[in-house]
Amino acid sequence: MASLRLSAAGAAPNFEVELNVDKQAVQLVWLGRRAIPGIRPGTRLAVSGRPVRWRGGTALVNPMYELLP
Repeated sequence: MASLRLSAAGAAPNFEVELNVDKQAVQLVWLGRRAIPGIRPGTRLAVSGRPVRWRGGTALVNPMYELLP
């Protein structure tokens, strides 16, 4: 995982994570959230969801996830 991004204070809350897989970045976006307990830079995740176009790239919106050890 490379980075976390939160939406601006006045905007609708979005919690975004950039996930790097095989030298490609995929955004993970949780709408309506400002944080998810346990997810921070360096956290290992297993995620699943349907890929969509998001801000010129690829994202999984509201993906299912599992925190890995």
